[in-house]
This record gives sequence, C-alpha cells and structure tokens, in this order.
Amino acid sequence: MGQKNTLPAWALPLYKQARKNAEKRGIHFALTEQEMTDMVDRADGACEITGIPFVLRSSGENKRRPFAPSLDRKDSSLGYEHANCRLVCVAANLAMNEWGERVLREIAYAMRPASGIADVAAEINDLRAERDDLSKELAMLREKYADLEGRYLDIKIRTKGIDLPFVLPVHRIK
Repeated sequence: MGQKNTLPAWALPLYKQARKNAEKRGIHFALTEQEMTDMVDRADGACEITGIPFVLRSSGENKRRPFAPSLDRKDSSLGYEHANCRLVCVAANLAMNEWGERVLREIAYAMRPASGIADVAAEINDLRAERDDLSKELAMLREKYADLEGRYLDIKIRTKGIDLPFVLPVHRIK
C-alpha cells in the first residue's frame, strides 16, 4: 500500500461516480484516488467478499453486469473512507445493501456442495483439468504480455462452451 499507481481504466469512472452519488445523497466522501488504487491492488481483480473474479462486460442477453466491480461501504451509516470501503461484485453489493453481509454468507453456505463426497471429488477433478488448460493459456499470455507488469488485462477465456471475460492484473499471470 501507499505506492503510487494509476487507477485502471475501469476503476476511475467507478470512483468518480461513487463520489458524485455520495455528494448528491449527502454522504461524507474522504476516499482519495490513491486509496482507491490501494483497494484495487488489494482486491487483485476479484470481489473481496466472494473471491469471484471481476467481469467487466455483460454476458448474453442480460444487460446488467453482476460480476462487475462495485464500491461497497462496510458500514452504510459511515461515509466513503478507506477503512470503510472495499471492492465487491455488483451482485454481492446489491444483496448486502438489501439484507446485509450475514444473509449473503448464509446463502453462500447453504449453496455449498451437499450431494456427497463422490460428486465433490468429480467436481474437483473437473476443476483440476480446467485449471491445467487455463495454466497453459496463462503461460502463453504471460509470454505475450511480459512487458505490461503492473497493468490490467481484459481477457476472454472459453470454458465449457462459454466465453468468460476477466479483468486480470498482469502480476497475477505467473
């Protein structure tokens, strides 16, 4: 933290919109661009609640972007201050705004694989095979983008017949 980086292209509009909305709603906004940069680095391309990678583009016919980054205030009675903010996906933020983080965590816990160890083992094997394929693709990306250290890539990976767009910090391509 504290090192001077610039915000990735997707984060600056998010920061400016949050500041504008806070002003309209009379909410204290003390978050600096550097603190936003620190949060982007801390999130490392994924929701700080769910760990799901941020996806910037909408997918399919759904115009809303449930996995796009969103600026969340941990305690909504407080303003936008570094210690009270985190980057989360839009879907998690909407759920927490309505019901709170405890309800979101309860839902996530209830949805864990409950169908037995054989199903879990098969899913783990599928994920390992997919990981191996992705590792090969990431190795190619690492080679191709070696000179972009410290930047973010907008990439699309095809898996199980679906194109998945990701925001990927270049330093994570290792």
